[in-house]
Amino acid sequence: PAQGQADLYGPWENDKDTLNLDIDNFTQTVQAHKLIMVELYQTTCGHCRQLAPHYAKAATELKKDGIPIAKVSMDVEKNHPLA
Repeated sequence: PAQGQADLYGPWENDKDTLNLDIDNFTQTVQAHKLIMVELYQTTCGHCRQLAPHYAKAATELKKDGIPIAKVSMDVEKNHPLA
């Protein structure tokens, strides 16, 4: 992120195991998995920010069992039709 935006992305900085989806790969990714959890989030949403570290931890734990955890940024306008 650009300088000044670091605070917005802080809760997601160490999120290495969550799949990042968007309008281009959403359908294909969801259809490829029998079970998947997807969060639609916005960086300015307080609830999303509070959930972020727990969601990342769940992604790491569930990855061990082959269960993907994914997220879609609603900060990106092209993703709005997914909401």
